[in-house]
Amino acid sequence: MRVFAIKLVPLLVLSSFIFVQFLALVAGQALITAGVSVVENPADLANSVAFFAYIVAAAALVLVVLRFYKGKKLFLLLELFLVFFSFQTLASIVADEWNSLFVAALAVGARLKFPQTKNALLLFVTAAVGAVLGASLDLLPAVVLAVLLAGYDVVAVFFTGHMVTLAKQLDKREAAFSVDVRVKKELMQLGTGDLVIPAMLAVAALKTGYWAAVSVVVGATTGMVVLFYLLSRRKGYWPALPPIVGFSLLGIGAYMLWF
Repeated sequence: MRVFAIKLVPLLVLSSFIFVQFLALVAGQALITAGVSVVENPADLANSVAFFAYIVAAAALVLVVLRFYKGKKLFLLLELFLVFFSFQTLASIVADEWNSLFVAALAVGARLKFPQTKNALLLFVTAAVGAVLGASLDLLPAVVLAVLLAGYDVVAVFFTGHMVTLAKQLDKREAAFSVDVRVKKELMQLGTGDLVIPAMLAVAALKTGYWAAVSVVVGATTGMVVLFYLLSRRKGYWPALPPIVGFSLLGIGAYMLWF
């Protein structure tokens, strides 16, 4: 996450964050009920390691591509694919296959015709991806994956710095790496992963109970507030996942103690 100024923008970012979490819960509930999962056994901890390895490998691959490819079209195509997949997934909750495909095509058309819709569409994309991941993992594997990614976030921002390089280069290519919230001269960028991972945790917790999912959302939102405080003390790039995941886990712990 990178911040340029803090005034009205955090409120808009926080509102967007909460919207993504609750949209993911709605979609996740439908996916769980339908038995949708991208893995064979959602309880298997090996899935956490596999997803983590995939994400790290994907980051490395993108860095290589950025080094040798200076264009924007490849990243636009990837973004359009994610928009199509996400809207088809979300629409399938209330519509049949053909109507879901039609909605997804409309979303892609809107992105091409009206580039200013990019940030709004990314909110739906992150909610859909978080819902699919959360439906595919039980709570413990989801927690393990979130902790691994939070640790990776710290290393990638503060030690190797390659996440900062990745963010800067993708920003230049106008790639769908972050949700940008701007009010006049104020701008805050929130990485898509910072929205997807707490959404994944909330949906996975939903398998345990409604209040477990709510506790994750409350915890993650608290983590965002803590992050805003840190950003107010020192502007620049910060790993957002550690406070978000940390307070999400506190929320889960509070739920388990209470219930």
